[in-house]
Amino acid sequence: MMMITTQTTNMLLLLMVTIITMIMMMVMMLMMMMMMMMMMMTMMMMMMMMMMMMMMMMMMMMMMLMMMMMFIMMMMMMMMMMMMVMMMLMMMMMMMMMMMMMTTTTTTTMMMMMVVVVLLMMMMLLMMMMMMRRRRRRRRRRRRRRRRRRRIVQM
Repeated sequence: MMMITTQTTNMLLLLMVTIITMIMMMVMMLMMMMMMMMMMMTMMMMMMMMMMMMMMMMMMMMMMLMMMMMFIMMMMMMMMMMMMVMMMLMMMMMMMMMMMMMTTTTTTTMMMMMVVVVLLMMMMLLMMMMMMRRRRRRRRRRRRRRRRRRRIVQM
């Protein structure tokens, strides 16, 4: 370039420089903003992913807990049922003994025995039915849950 002598050229140069610097600054700012936005977006995405994962984990944990609770409840119910049956049996035996003591004739005692046996059989049948039903239900539930888990893993 020519040698700067006048003030006007100086001023022009200064203006040019300032304008260029301003533009550069603006571009830089824009770039920075874009970068920041990108970073923020990525961060947000990551956060969302993390949250989703956490939720999934929580759901899985809840499922497991529910399963455990169900199992425990079932076991408790079974125990209770068994206890009840035992109590009933004891009561029956007591009644039988009482009847034996009270009555002298054999026919009545025999009749009572028959009735008791029939009742016992009925009780046993009921228990068996209940057991079967429960088992079936349990199996079905377990299968379903396993499938769900597999799907989640695949995803």
